[in-house]
Amino acid sequence: MFKIIESPAPCEVRSVIRFLSARNLSAADIHRQISEVYGATAMCEDKVRKWVRDFKTGHDNIHDDSRSFRPSVITDDMLASVEAKILENSSRGSIDGAVQASLVNIAV
Repeated sequence: MFKIIESPAPCEVRSVIRFLSARNLSAADIHRQISEVYGATAMCEDKVRKWVRDFKTGHDNIHDDSRSFRPSVITDDMLASVEAKILENSSRGSIDGAVQASLVNIAV
């Protein structure tokens, strides 16, 4: 049994996949070896297959690609906008809103 390397960087695991893929190991064998060293939760076999396929078709970047369609920072304005939409679309957005919606008079 090997010592488990905990919390590997994603690019570290992908480097291992790229290396073993270049040695013509199957995705199943690569996944088995990764699981032995990095633990069963390091990467699922389907993701290993995806990376093996990518490397075999010429993709050689082991780092995450930037994704322009996702915001990289969540601002206070974004949160306020989402909160406003939730409250607008929810009849139970808050206790005050629920009381007003039901027209119940609460005496203190």
